[in-house]
Amino acid sequence: MNDMPTFDVSSIPAEFNPLMQHQPLDGGQAGDAYAQDSKLFVTFATVAVLHPYESTMAGRPICKDQDMITIRAPGSRDSIVAPVKYYMDRFGEKYRAWKSTQMQAADGTPLENYPFLFTKPSLIAELKYRNIFTVEQLASLSDTAKQTIMGGHELCKRALDWLEQTSAVAMDVEKEEMRRKMAAMEEQLAALVALTQSANKGSKSKAEAKGATAPAEAPAFLQPAA
Repeated sequence: MNDMPTFDVSSIPAEFNPLMQHQPLDGGQAGDAYAQDSKLFVTFATVAVLHPYESTMAGRPICKDQDMITIRAPGSRDSIVAPVKYYMDRFGEKYRAWKSTQMQAADGTPLENYPFLFTKPSLIAELKYRNIFTVEQLASLSDTAKQTIMGGHELCKRALDWLEQTSAVAMDVEKEEMRRKMAAMEEQLAALVALTQSANKGSKSKAEAKGATAPAEAPAFLQPAA
């Protein structure tokens, strides 16, 4: 539920795949399918992907980093952008070389989604320069790190308060949703009990009516002798 919807790019027919336009589609050998990959222009990037479920639970945008690959074929205006995992067999070596030069970023709420920083792009740039990319990282800075930022203690306290507030609001919303579901279940149960009781009363009434119309048994002294 937390993962992005995925699409298997291998299911695209070759004639509709822009990466195959520079390769022979008729008479080519299966082993030659990727023979001209060296002519492709391949780039990588880490993008912040929003996770709706975790964002709903936390009451604020929660993003996670995902490495994406962009592939462009010479002579084509089209390009393919997809998660790297789909192309590890073809471009794994290039990806690992690129990844070795990248800094691993933390998951969390990007600084750009923190309301207090909406109108402070220069402060966001300063924080990123200090390798602070999420509100969670800002809220958990050490005292030493706070001293390197102008107004660092107050800024970190604001971030912590905001995280706690959004979490509390999300928890209240979740509790209210749970109460609503419980109330609906109780109503359904009450309706089911009422229906069952009504059915039982109907069966009892029919049985009593049947007993009332049955002929009474004659007294013993009027019954014929054996």
